Amino acid sequence: MQKIIGLEKPIEDPGTGGMASYHVVVQHLVQLRTGTSAVTLAGFVSRAAAEAGKQPLMHITAQIKDAPTGDSAAWPDWFCRQILNADIGGTNVLADAVPVYAAEPSAAVEEGAQ
Repeated sequence: MQKIIGLEKPIEDPGTGGMASYHVVVQHLVQLRTGTSAVTLAGFVSRAAAEAGKQPLMHITAQIKDAPTGDSAAWPDWFCRQILNADIGGTNVLADAVPVYAAEPSAAVEEGAQ
C-alpha cells in the first residue's frame, strides 16, 4: 500500500481569502486514556510551496474517534486515511480531498542501494 504524504483540495483561508490547496500533517495528539486523537494539517498554496519550505497559509484541526498504533513514522499516513475514509465528527472540510502518495523509489535507485 502506498503511503499518503498529503491531501490536495482547494480551501479558502477565512482570514486572508487565499486558497490553500495542499495539506500535510504537522502535529498530532493521541489520547491514550480515551483512545482518541487530534491532528493538525498545515495548508499550503501548493505542494511545491510546501516542499520549498514556505510558510503555510492556514491550519485545519480534526478530532478522530480512534488512535493510531505501531510505528509513529506511519502515523501521518494513518491520519490522512482517517480524514478521507471516516466520520471524524463535525464538518470535515477535507473529506473529499485527493490523496498525494509518496513517490516509489525508481529501479535505478534501488539497484544502487544493493
